[in-house]
Amino acid sequence: MKEDFTSILSDGFVTWRNNPKISIPFILDFLAVAVFSLLYFFAVALVLYTIGFSVFPPFSAGQPGGMQDLVSSVIDGVVVALIFLLALFLVYCVITILITSFFTAGAIGMSKEAIEKNKTSISTMVDYGRRKTVSLFAVNVITSLIYLLVAVVTVGVSVGVPLLLGFSFRMEGLFVPLFLLTGLLLLILCLIVLNIVFAPVQYALVLSDLGAIDGLKRGVSFFLENKFFVFLLWLMISLISLFIEVVNFIYRLAVGQLPSILNLIMSLTGLLVYFLVLLTILTPLYTVWWSLLYLARTGARD
Repeated sequence: MKEDFTSILSDGFVTWRNNPKISIPFILDFLAVAVFSLLYFFAVALVLYTIGFSVFPPFSAGQPGGMQDLVSSVIDGVVVALIFLLALFLVYCVITILITSFFTAGAIGMSKEAIEKNKTSISTMVDYGRRKTVSLFAVNVITSLIYLLVAVVTVGVSVGVPLLLGFSFRMEGLFVPLFLLTGLLLLILCLIVLNIVFAPVQYALVLSDLGAIDGLKRGVSFFLENKFFVFLLWLMISLISLFIEVVNFIYRLAVGQLPSILNLIMSLTGLLVYFLVLLTILTPLYTVWWSLLYLARTGARD
């Protein structure tokens, strides 16, 4: 059964309202990533602290070659530090994406169960997370690489073409700045288009129980078959999110005019409210809407 857009929004809202448990994966994801981020920054500080002692060993300036040895030690230490930091950053990225993939898959699975049975459970989150984390992780890596490739190509073109035409960035005139501005606008447009095209991918992967490549193909295919609905839901969600960000920005501006202590209290209160709204209302509701759109437009909803 294929529903109209209004029915999808209203039914999705009712499903979210009757199943507040759908917010649990997002809360757990936020807490898990926050804790791991603290551990990561502690590890980075420990590495820098340890290497700091190793690259500045006690030496005597009067000893032959003392300064030369110090410079060599510092260079070696910097290289080692960069290698460690890069390795830690890669580990951080992999683990955070895995964490988010687990809870995102669980939330989508809970949304499906809530849509079909009007109730869901934490065990559903664990089941879907266990089965779909690796596939969703692979899709997230693939799409991230596509975003990166598009960004590199767009920036390369916006910088390289003026140089090939004989223009120098030191030259006066508006041509080069205008070309760079055009490149920036083109990059933003490309990233928006990709964001819309890839929006259904994770839902196709989880809801249709597919692997990474098949999920990516099915998600893009779903977009091509339902361009209007996908764009409409993406636009609506973007406008709601933009409105929340504007309200949050105005609130922070207003709070900034208060005395220091009151400013701190109100800032922390506003931050807490912001994350509560994001984690318990907006993100779960968006997930239900996308899940319902996919199930309804593919005829998979009972």
